[in-house]
Amino acid sequence: MSSCIWSDSAIQYAKSAKSISFYKDTARFSAEIIGKYDYNHFVDLGCGSSNLVLDALLNFHPNRKVTCVDAAKGMVAVAKHNSLHTNAEFMSGFSESIHFAPNSICCFLANSAFWMFDFDKTLPLIKSQLKQRGGLLINFSEWDLQGAVQDELRYVAIDQQLDLLGFEQKKHKGTPKKYCKDHLIQIIEQYGFTVSEVITKTVTVTKRDWIEFYKIPAIAKKSLPHLSLSDALTTLNLAMNKLPESYTHQMKWLFIKAVNM
Repeated sequence: MSSCIWSDSAIQYAKSAKSISFYKDTARFSAEIIGKYDYNHFVDLGCGSSNLVLDALLNFHPNRKVTCVDAAKGMVAVAKHNSLHTNAEFMSGFSESIHFAPNSICCFLANSAFWMFDFDKTLPLIKSQLKQRGGLLINFSEWDLQGAVQDELRYVAIDQQLDLLGFEQKKHKGTPKKYCKDHLIQIIEQYGFTVSEVITKTVTVTKRDWIEFYKIPAIAKKSLPHLSLSDALTTLNLAMNKLPESYTHQMKWLFIKAVNM
């Protein structure tokens, strides 16, 4: 997806993400996983504008340093403007062309972002710039994975609203390309990493989470690419507001932690 629409989404993303359970929980859980290792310099790829990962990594850790990278210049600008940390740096760039000194970074991570990258270009760059025994932590939501439990009630609500408005049905549930856990591990290890941890995390998602999630223009356009942005935002808002107040969904996330051997 074009970095332009992500830039245009930066202000709304920063506002909404802080209210979305799965963004908050995955950022916190990423920091918990990384906290078991003696790392001090991190690169957050696809950092977005919310600073959730940044705050989780740096709060109460004054000796750490985080470099936040995003292809969308708007995301970087908003994140930098809102940051309260003196030990954070911000830069715009694609993961496929990141450039740090060889063997200089302790850990690369990407929270809810690695699905957007070209694995075959990004992973060799990460490996060359990581220190020996440096880490890589990435995660994937259930909509990126094969065989994951799908949130049928949400998808039915979207399809029903599309039908009411006279639009074509949604073509994909989640991202068009799905991965299986074993294939992801194989891809990572073929570039010289050793996968040390594979963790499945479940997050309870509510109606309010989805209402906030689909306010983000880039997310709405990703979900309903066959509609104009205005129609996508309207359709998704109407659909999510029709979910019952008691609605919850147990959303699965896959975390993969690897080491540069």
